[in-house]
Amino acid sequence: MKSDLSGVDESTEQVLIRDADAITGKERGLSAEGAQIFKVNGKYYIFLITWPKNGMRTVLLYRADHIMGPYEGKVVLEDQGIAQGGFIDTPDGKWYGYFFGDRGAVGRIPYLVPIEWEDEWPVFGEKGIVPEFLDIPAEQPVMPQVVGSDDFSRKEGERDLPLVWQWNHNPANAYWSVTERPGWLRLKTFMLTNSLVNAKNTLTQRTFGPQCTGETAIEVTHMKEGDFAGLGLLQQKYGIVGVKVENGKKYIVAGNAQKSDRVNENYEQIDEIPLEKG
Repeated sequence: MKSDLSGVDESTEQVLIRDADAITGKERGLSAEGAQIFKVNGKYYIFLITWPKNGMRTVLLYRADHIMGPYEGKVVLEDQGIAQGGFIDTPDGKWYGYFFGDRGAVGRIPYLVPIEWEDEWPVFGEKGIVPEFLDIPAEQPVMPQVVGSDDFSRKEGERDLPLVWQWNHNPANAYWSVTERPGWLRLKTFMLTNSLVNAKNTLTQRTFGPQCTGETAIEVTHMKEGDFAGLGLLQQKYGIVGVKVENGKKYIVAGNAQKSDRVNENYEQIDEIPLEKG
C-alpha cells in the first residue's frame, strides 16, 4: 500500500498468471477466479476455478518454486461442478481437497475430496472422480452443530436462541420471544410484505444436504388478516407451505417462486385447502 494507505503502490503490482483459464483448452465462459494460495514442501500452489462455456465449474491449479513465479498449471478436477477451494492435511498425514457443489434448493454444500500426490501434484478423488462417500471416522464436532432440533424450552441462564438459529435480517427483538409462552417460539407480525425474502420475522437454520427434512407445530389461533405462518425454503427460488388468513378465513397453502431478487417476484400459489380448525 501507499504510505498514506490511499491505494496500492503501483510499483509493486505484478500479474502472476495471465489468462489462467487458457489451460482448459475450451471456449471461455467464466474467467478464472476464486484464487487461494498455499505453500507445501517449498512449492507455491494457486487454486483457481473457471467455468468453460457449455461446461461446469472446473478446478485449476498452478505451482511454482517461488511466489512470484514462473507458474505452470493444469486442470486438476472437473467433475459434477465441484470446485472452488483448496486443500488441507490431517495430523495423521492424509490430504483432502475442500470444495463446494451447487445442489439446487439445498444451496452450496461442502465436499471433502481425498488426495494422492504424484510428482508433487495433487490427484483428486478416484482418477478425477469425486467419491460419493468417504471412509472416515464419525466424531462429535468440537464446534457447535450447524443444525439442530429445538423445543424452545429454556432453563435459567440458557441462550434464548442457540447458534444453530439465524435471522434473515438484523433481529427485531421486540417481535419474537421464547419466554412469553414457555416451550414455544412466538413470532409477531409487525409489517406486511408480498415476498418471503422481504419478511423480517423469519427464523432460519442451515439446510443440510443433499437432502433434509423439517417439521414444526404451529399455533394459528391468533393470526390476523393478511398473516402467513409456516415453513419455507429460503432461496432465490423459494418454496413455502403454511397457513394464511384471507377474508377472515384460514387456509393451508403451498407455493413457490421461480425467481425472486427483491425486485422481480414470480410467486405462484400451487394449492390451498380450507383449515377447518384453528
